[in-house]
Amino acid sequence: MSRGPDKEDAPVSAMNAEKALQRRIAVIINPAAGKPQPVLHILNQIFRQAGIQWDALVTHGAGDASQHARRAMEMGVDLIAACGGDGTVMEVGRALLGTGVPLAILPAGTGNALAVELGIPVALERAASLLCMPRLSIRTIDVGISQDLQGARPFFLRLATGLVAEIGAGTPQSLKSRFGKLAYPLSVWQWLHQQQPAHYQVDVDGKSHRVEGVACLVLNSGGIGLPGIRLSSRIQISDGVLDVLILNHANVGAMLDVLTGAIQGDFPGGEILHWQGTSIHIEARPPQPVTLDGEAAGQTPVAVQVSKQGLPVVVPPADWMQDEG
Repeated sequence: MSRGPDKEDAPVSAMNAEKALQRRIAVIINPAAGKPQPVLHILNQIFRQAGIQWDALVTHGAGDASQHARRAMEMGVDLIAACGGDGTVMEVGRALLGTGVPLAILPAGTGNALAVELGIPVALERAASLLCMPRLSIRTIDVGISQDLQGARPFFLRLATGLVAEIGAGTPQSLKSRFGKLAYPLSVWQWLHQQQPAHYQVDVDGKSHRVEGVACLVLNSGGIGLPGIRLSSRIQISDGVLDVLILNHANVGAMLDVLTGAIQGDFPGGEILHWQGTSIHIEARPPQPVTLDGEAAGQTPVAVQVSKQGLPVVVPPADWMQDEG
């Protein structure tokens, strides 16, 4: 059994009930995401029974999802749903920033990390049923903004450097397609013996920290894409701050400690340094690769700020119970 986000952590509002009866939804679908399933048939059956007018927009490559989102907003839709994996969800979410149009997530990928973080069911039918409620629960989440030589770029889950960035960007699609969420742990074992520590200078809200580490993370979310497992209960996606983590060592024992800490909901002592703040600057010697929500994004140095309550997302109501089977 799972449930929606806790009331303390998730400001929840409701759409006007009369408007909900005339709701118009645009669904942006990535047909290459996840396992094959009759997406159009499932959505048409659910939305038609609810009397909801909806439009399907199909992506064919990078950038299509954001273009479809902008086109849908010009059509005056009430909300936009991303039906695909994390890449599709992030692309649509970035297009909606600052518009006030809510994002709905219809998980159809292998990871579905943001959906898991927000308690959205991974079964397509259950996720779609959330959009048919007379009153939609909306949780407004924070957004991280990365600033580097390429400009300002948002992220919803994490910015990673060093070992974690190399694993995320270097995990081949064939491995992800074959093993799903297990692809990343498998990549960890391949990278462990290769990683050398870097010298980091991390400034958090003006306070400087000089440390050695094999990875630096700036987290907006404490989840790792698996229900019930978090890096720390202190990391919340709507708390108005970002969490900075430094992993000191890359060895089997340290990784096992980190995994154990994630299962228990807190960090192990010694192997992880943790700070919170709203403005972060990261430099490293030698320069380290950077990823934003798993996508390659150049190298350090990088500056990061939090945009508080930056994106409204449709989530299960706090008292909504559902069985994933």
